Amino acid sequence: MTQQVGLIIGFVLIVGAIIFSSITLAYLVDYLEKKTKLSAAFLSGIVFSMVNSFPEFITSMLSCSDVGSNHDSIFSNLIGGNLFILFSLAIVTLIFIKNFNKKKVLLSNVLAIGALIICYLLIAYALFFPYDVQFYISAQGFYKGSNDKHDGFNLMSLFIIIIYVLMFVYSTFIEKKDKEDDGVATLPRWLSKINLKFAVTIFCSLSAALVGISVGLSFIDEQLVAIWFGEENNGFGASLLLGIPTSIPELISIISLCKIKNYNASFQTIIGSSLFSIFTLCLCDAITTKITGWTIYTYNADPIQTAHFWEKDESSLIFWSLLMSVMFVLYLWFCKIKKHKRTAIAVVSSINVVIYAIYLIIGFYSMTTNDSSVLSLFNDAQIPNWSHLHYYHNNFFSHQSLKNLNPYRI
Repeated sequence: MTQQVGLIIGFVLIVGAIIFSSITLAYLVDYLEKKTKLSAAFLSGIVFSMVNSFPEFITSMLSCSDVGSNHDSIFSNLIGGNLFILFSLAIVTLIFIKNFNKKKVLLSNVLAIGALIICYLLIAYALFFPYDVQFYISAQGFYKGSNDKHDGFNLMSLFIIIIYVLMFVYSTFIEKKDKEDDGVATLPRWLSKINLKFAVTIFCSLSAALVGISVGLSFIDEQLVAIWFGEENNGFGASLLLGIPTSIPELISIISLCKIKNYNASFQTIIGSSLFSIFTLCLCDAITTKITGWTIYTYNADPIQTAHFWEKDESSLIFWSLLMSVMFVLYLWFCKIKKHKRTAIAVVSSINVVIYAIYLIIGFYSMTTNDSSVLSLFNDAQIPNWSHLHYYHNNFFSHQSLKNLNPYRI
């Protein structure tokens, strides 16, 4: 009991330090955008998002040495955090919706959300398709997976790393600064008289401090999860306790950026952090392959008796995160229209809030009742071969009235 009290007190103190650091850094990002030639895509989408997401990076890297017991923890930490910050962006948008009439859509925003959706689809392929249709990379080169050989670096992870590197190159060297980024920066009173050199110094110092205290918060989270949910550190509850607290920097940052009306920077920060988390997941795949000789994607370990889609926490996290990411495509689309812009953006953001609420309701139901069959499309499905579609196709056309409509005999 004493240990829990100490951990909770430490948690509160660290969160207070994170809030102060995140608010200050958000103001400094806005200042640097207006005083330098650097674009929002680079400052917010790359630099600031890396700083905010570094705690998840550190804790996930440390979990790689024991992927067998920490596999769920890695996914809960990274993808659970992504789900929460996408929800946070929707909430903050609704709070500041009255100022969204002047929001401009930059090409970097479109490329970032497109890259995020592609990355989620690649992860879904690596997770949900059995080994015999996966491709791996090892010291011997490329090879196709099989039931007794699946210990290489997944090719989907390599594709994701390449996508992130391309986004880094584009944001750093190709993306041009938007003219609207020029202007007078909004700074708190104690920073109102700083010059550019001092701003860079404070930004670097606070970034290092934020990384340090956030990593401390991650370790406290891990211990609390172990106490409350067991040593396995998995499940819906862990995805909340691991994903949400480590995403506090992103939440505070986008609130501060929207408060000073830098909406592009807030969007870039969230999508950039999501991309960096997925990039970290793929690095974990490479490390676990090297250290343990086993891929991090263990959903399809038994392709003969595939588990229910909804019985795996990774499945749920990927599905809801992908769905919310797709909704942000509409978010950007509606930002380009002239009439009813605020209403359209508010509707899309509200849908994302509802999506997250559904995720919470389903998760709490499954956790409290220990029953995930509420979302199972088919109970006790035994799905042979490589594709879920084989089973669903046969199941659908098994009805006598539909047999004649089936031109294929799968």
